[in-house]
Amino acid sequence: MDKKALLELTTDIVSAHASVNEMGKEELLEELQSVVPEVTESWRIRGEEGAGVSGELKPAVPVNKGVRRRTSRLPCVRKGSRR
Repeated sequence: MDKKALLELTTDIVSAHASVNEMGKEELLEELQSVVPEVTESWRIRGEEGAGVSGELKPAVPVNKGVRRRTSRLPCVRKGSRR
């Protein structure tokens, strides 16, 4: 994980926590110091799991069924009638 992504993710987590809990300067610093290793470890584990994926990925639903046309007319949002 690059430093910029680590910093952004860490600040998002800590600011979300601080927005619902009143925290002093020292508490924010402690929170930042405790979150950084957790985010780094989580990212490392996720990277290892993702590295094991091999072969071609296939969609769960066939593409032609997922995007087929269901009707030739679209409902009007304002009146609810079909045009």
